[in-house]
Amino acid sequence: MLKKISAIILLLSAAVSLYAGSSIGVSIAPDWNWSGSGSGSTDFLFTADGANYFGDIHGIGPEYGIGVVFPLNTWEDGRTESASGSPYGFAFRIGLGYRYDTEDVVGIFIGAGIRGKLQMYNDRPLPDQSTRLFSLDVYGRAGVDFSIMNVISISLGVMAGGPVYSNATLISGGASLSSDYQRDGFFISPFVGAAILY
Repeated sequence: MLKKISAIILLLSAAVSLYAGSSIGVSIAPDWNWSGSGSGSTDFLFTADGANYFGDIHGIGPEYGIGVVFPLNTWEDGRTESASGSPYGFAFRIGLGYRYDTEDVVGIFIGAGIRGKLQMYNDRPLPDQSTRLFSLDVYGRAGVDFSIMNVISISLGVMAGGPVYSNATLISGGASLSSDYQRDGFFISPFVGAAILY
């Protein structure tokens, strides 16, 4: 029985590899966030990304990523301040992508999905009190990639979107209080990445 299952898995893997263009790599991006009140923030994202496009010239399939958020600064009423709180947070995304292979070297891709961010902020007046923020955004992205000998891919593009859900958790003295809140605005995140094709 185990041999039959292994054989089926190998056959499916071989079939998928014939019709799927897959990649896994890393990307970096500044992440500018604007709120409806005229304030905003700048973060730096470092993520591990992957995509599986099923098809030959026209490919469609899942895209995903997970990584680290480094807060850089915040601004409000024309004043810019260094970001306070944790020196890093976490981010992830999952969506559906489409890629068109224009020729052997150049490809054009688009995608859309959900992006999440989790960050921790310490309240300066109360050192034992902190706030954990979790947010979900819808995103769309578009870009171009260049393959080198069908082994390595370099990609350039931009991602943009806006919030759909936000939650803040106040943590103090071992207790926590969580509440949802409405967040408005949008973000823009140009990115560059490198990936291995398989």
